[in-house]
Amino acid sequence: MTLVPGSRLALYTDGLVERRDEPLDACIDRLAALLGESAAQPLAGLADRVTETALGARRTGDDVCLLLVDFAG
Repeated sequence: MTLVPGSRLALYTDGLVERRDEPLDACIDRLAALLGESAAQPLAGLADRVTETALGARRTGDDVCLLLVDFAG
């Protein structure tokens, strides 16, 4: 995959998207949509906001990590 200037890369652990009561693909799609809606927001603090929104009140007991990187080129 080639990243062009202005691209963002999201790396995350399974604890952010795995749910016992939902298909994994649906959870990944929801995270992708959330990241897409947030694309114009500054990177500072965005990972925290996205993580909180993705998890809601649910705590998984699993590790949860989201790393967002801006590619300036």
